[in-house]
Amino acid sequence: MPRTLSASDMVTPGSLGPPPSEPTDGEQAGQPLLDGALSSASLDTLIEHLVPTADYYPEKAYIFTFLLSSRLFIEPQELLARVCHLCIEQQQLDKPVLDKAQVRKFGPKLLQLLAEWTETFPRDFQEESTIGHLKDVVGRIAPCDENQALAELAGKSGL
Repeated sequence: MPRTLSASDMVTPGSLGPPPSEPTDGEQAGQPLLDGALSSASLDTLIEHLVPTADYYPEKAYIFTFLLSSRLFIEPQELLARVCHLCIEQQQLDKPVLDKAQVRKFGPKLLQLLAEWTETFPRDFQEESTIGHLKDVVGRIAPCDENQALAELAGKSGL
């Protein structure tokens, strides 16, 4: 049976995650599962579960629940910075030559996550630094889809 963590177990001094534990039945590498769904993990693991990839998008219920409860442990601006950094790292958006096909699959999922976040918690995006993180990550994925963006712009403007 998975071990239930108390609030004091989840965050230990000098750590943002729960103490390491051995996986048991129903757990996968430190990620306890409850009816096949993630029930608890370290903050870093939960953030990784929030970040979409080219082949993965988190459930809407998880996005809302995590964004709401994460405020107990991390400021929304810091969370966005970590999400953007993780996106850049995972998708290798800091490379001079990008895998455009991969970014074309990933970009819409990231934009969907950001749209859901801004619609649900618009105040999270009032800080100038937050806008800077958004501009950075969106600016890295936008060049990979410029033909589609230009076609959509032309269609909307009647060109």
